[in-house]
Amino acid sequence: MYLVWDGLKSLIASLASLLFCGVPAAAGTAFLLGYPIPDWALWPLGVACAGLAVIGLVLSFGFARKAWRGVSPGRDRRR
Repeated sequence: MYLVWDGLKSLIASLASLLFCGVPAAAGTAFLLGYPIPDWALWPLGVACAGLAVIGLVLSFGFARKAWRGVSPGRDRRR
């Protein structure tokens, strides 16, 4: 049961990260190619950019906390 639940949580996290990273990437690509961004896409784009900012802050504070404790970024505890 835990294996299915963990897999479902990983799938949800994967889709959320695709949304938060994919929407700004698609809008940025459209902007660079010179296509106009439709008005209805501005609200989801703002939400995705805010989500990226929050994810960046969480990761930054997590890595800073690991650095303060002397833990490698890929590990959970000291060697």
